[in-house]
Amino acid sequence: MNSAGIIAIANQKGGSGKTTTTLNLGVALGDLGYQVLLIDLDPQASLTYSVGHQSEEGEAERLYQQGELPVPIELEEEGVDMLSASLKLASLELRLAQMPDREFILRAAVHQYRDQYDFILMDCPPSLTLGTINALCAADAVLIPVPLDVLSVKGLTVFLETLESLRDSLHEDLVTLAAVPMMLDSRKNITQELQDFLHQLEGLPVTAGIRSDVKVAEAPSFGKSVIRYAPRSRASQDFLALAKHTAAAMAEIELSTL
Repeated sequence: MNSAGIIAIANQKGGSGKTTTTLNLGVALGDLGYQVLLIDLDPQASLTYSVGHQSEEGEAERLYQQGELPVPIELEEEGVDMLSASLKLASLELRLAQMPDREFILRAAVHQYRDQYDFILMDCPPSLTLGTINALCAADAVLIPVPLDVLSVKGLTVFLETLESLRDSLHEDLVTLAAVPMMLDSRKNITQELQDFLHQLEGLPVTAGIRSDVKVAEAPSFGKSVIRYAPRSRASQDFLALAKHTAAAMAEIELSTL
């Protein structure tokens, strides 16, 4: 890969596993030998918290400002770099609404990191804000974590319609990389039914998914990815498989250029 593949980890529904996927997919890609940058775009700063980092002045907010680009934090134990978030991102919407080309401000900044990394993963806000739209317009592809419950799967169809509308109006080359089933539990009868439903959605690749694992919930309390906290866990194995799938899928698409 000559320049970074930029992936937005997004879903309009909160609690879908975006932060968990961003962190652990990034760390798994790093373990495969890739240079990875994580960008926390959520005002709740869940990704920032998950690696034990706190900042009143998150670097990610500065991506929307003209001037010198922020320097990523090196997460030595995780083997990736990160641009952190803070609550100041919450005030971004009003400012963005008044800017020209407001959907593409993030794109211009993020693309300047492309020569330094193999992958750039963006953890998007849990709603269709201008911040989320900026991330989608900056990305080559979108990866969609989907918990296997009825409401989340139902909400996915709405998000897919949103993505199609965005392609029609703003970013025709955005690739839907895959849906990632989250919290897979083979003991539940509905799990297979919902997986079957996902596979029937036209034009939506579906990965093997991430199995339910208590270690995923425990890891942020220790400021670590589950891959570092419990490297032999089921979830760690699944995220490594997802990383291999993601790298192969991204190698097949044409990366956008400014």
